[in-house]
Amino acid sequence: MPEIPARRARLAEIAHPEERARYCASSRALSRAAAFLGLDSAAFFYEAGGRPVLPGAWVSLSHGENLAVCAISRGKVGVDLERSERQIPLQLLCRVGAQEGPGETNLEKWLAYEARLKAAGPERVGFLTRGAYRVAVCAEETDAIYDGDTGEKL
Repeated sequence: MPEIPARRARLAEIAHPEERARYCASSRALSRAAAFLGLDSAAFFYEAGGRPVLPGAWVSLSHGENLAVCAISRGKVGVDLERSERQIPLQLLCRVGAQEGPGETNLEKWLAYEARLKAAGPERVGFLTRGAYRVAVCAEETDAIYDGDTGEKL
């Protein structure tokens, strides 16, 4: 795993091997995305509320069973992913006020809601499919989104 002290400390708290692997994949994605913008991923830290911070950029991380994604931008950005077959009940969307959000399916509405929360503001949301996952990116402008396992730019 790349040397990102704040993430290394949090990794030490994760006991489950599969969760550790997902966490490491998102760290690799973070390092690659930071390098894309010429930023030092070792400066990464978490705010008290858990929001990831990399000085000079906005960062958003998400990971599922076997995919990790990092969105990084000079402007506000949020990313979320879920398995494509996940069923999101309409009641949940209504409870959080996401039923009127962007997206054609309940899953896309949920992803957009989560990505917007992470981005803290921007309205524009885009969707992409990566293997068995659906991904939402909410951003003022997106500079790079990387697959944490392959290093591929999405």
